[in-house]
Amino acid sequence: KVIKKNIRYSNYNENFLTSSGNNSIKSFKLPLGSYKITTPLFDEINISFIINRNNKKIKEYIKLENLPDLFKKALNSIKNLNYIQSKIYPMIINNNDNILLCAPTGSGKTLVAFLCALKVLLLIRNLAFRKINMFSPSIFYLAPMKALIKEITKKMGYIFQNFEIDIIDVTTDKKITKHDFKNKFAIITTPEKLDIISRKPYNNNIIKYLKLIIFDEIHLLNSDRGASVESIIARMCYFCDIYKKKIRLLGLSATFPNYDDLAELFHIKKHQGLFYFDENFRSCSINYHLLGVKHSKFMDINEIVYEILKENLISFLDSDNQVMIFVHSRKDTLLTGNLLKKAVNINKNEDTLLIKNRFDQIINENENLIDVNSLKDLLKKKIGIHNAGINKKIREMIEDMFKEKMIKVLVSTATLAWGVNLPSRVVIIKGTKIYNPKVNSWVEISVLDLIQMFGRAGRPQYDKNGVGILITFIENIKYYASLFNNNIKIESFFHKYIVSLLNAEIANGIVCNLSMSLNWFFLTYFSIRLKKKMFNLLVWENYKIIEKKYIELIKKMIHKSLGKLEN
Repeated sequence: KVIKKNIRYSNYNENFLTSSGNNSIKSFKLPLGSYKITTPLFDEINISFIINRNNKKIKEYIKLENLPDLFKKALNSIKNLNYIQSKIYPMIINNNDNILLCAPTGSGKTLVAFLCALKVLLLIRNLAFRKINMFSPSIFYLAPMKALIKEITKKMGYIFQNFEIDIIDVTTDKKITKHDFKNKFAIITTPEKLDIISRKPYNNNIIKYLKLIIFDEIHLLNSDRGASVESIIARMCYFCDIYKKKIRLLGLSATFPNYDDLAELFHIKKHQGLFYFDENFRSCSINYHLLGVKHSKFMDINEIVYEILKENLISFLDSDNQVMIFVHSRKDTLLTGNLLKKAVNINKNEDTLLIKNRFDQIINENENLIDVNSLKDLLKKKIGIHNAGINKKIREMIEDMFKEKMIKVLVSTATLAWGVNLPSRVVIIKGTKIYNPKVNSWVEISVLDLIQMFGRAGRPQYDKNGVGILITFIENIKYYASLFNNNIKIESFFHKYIVSLLNAEIANGIVCNLSMSLNWFFLTYFSIRLKKKMFNLLVWENYKIIEKKYIELIKKMIHKSLGKLEN
């Protein structure tokens, strides 16, 4: 009752001030149709994007019958490419230039990557014998998470099953030698793994035959792991000069507000190869509800979060919707599940008995399972929990039950957002603080995880729109509102690791003197962002002075790094 008092609507044109990570203040406007609600215990900002279906004309779709025979053989399960894929296809097939694609989750970016891989297959095919001759991998597909790598390997294996080629995944728990790369068409791995492989001079032959590198989730640049991506791009540019060959780079991202900077990194000129599609091109539109919880003298903040969670859950379950709730620790999955168990009233039916029988069967097959009674009690209420600590067979059973709509509520950690294709009409993210053991404190959740979690919202085959709810503290609500409105630029973390990265290039023979180190530095995303920041602050008349200061600053950074290495 307290929560629903004193509701006040704000104009959608209100300018909000937001503070980004570097403490710079920016103003922005919410999309048309968005609004704000103010209550004593929380504020809510509702952001809705209207899908522009006029852009998706059927006549603009490229049909499968108009593709080359090799493409038809691989893509026989689809009738035509979607709107986004149809727009990019001419660029893929007609030349070998770099491509950058920014499009919402679920818009078919993975298939664009596979179309580029099929183009490589066309290039390397021996026309005389119709066989594929390979000495080393032609493609590296880079993804940030192990679960995503497994999913991509499975999908790619299905697409290329009619061809006599090998596709393997390489993760941190796998030891692999250069002999394992022989006669492989594609390697799916992490950016860090390719960074290590390409650093070693005796692996140069692997790079020599390389034709395509796919950077999935390229907005990884906005994290500590992004330094590896920048290092790979700079190194590949060097190898292209040495071997006088072209390696196509394909960047895929769900969000990249300053895409012009990334296009410059990919050496895309005059926007030939740059494709940006906003939220209006989602196959299933999403209404975002950002709730900022206020501190109260009368209620504990965790109690307020629980009340908000319970109210939203009950309202959506009454409409017979499935709800996925993301929490940020394994312990919290069970804790949240038990708290919601009391609030959820579900009538027993045939599904309840079927859930019990399937669960009992798995327990009988695996006698060593522990702490199953608490999970069993939750399943009776059609609530499932999912985290990496649960037995794999039980996890798979819960995933299948959610797909079959036997389970109504699924409480999970971020692991479910990566790799497993398990959409839900409603996604709720409970809290935005996550513990980081490196700094031994609680930090804000990464943009990458947030995008992946909300990517689960909306099922194109069942719903016209999805719902994404984010519960955070009141001081963070405007920051996340600007994030969804594409107002926070992707920055570089390269400067944090410049000493070790420069050391690797010196050891590899890529950097031999100061002039070469400058050329190497200019190939990084950090140099592009640094230049943009310096030139934006000053007037055009001082262009030459700024350029001189910019080069002096870079020289100073390199000298400092070399000094540290020498010591």
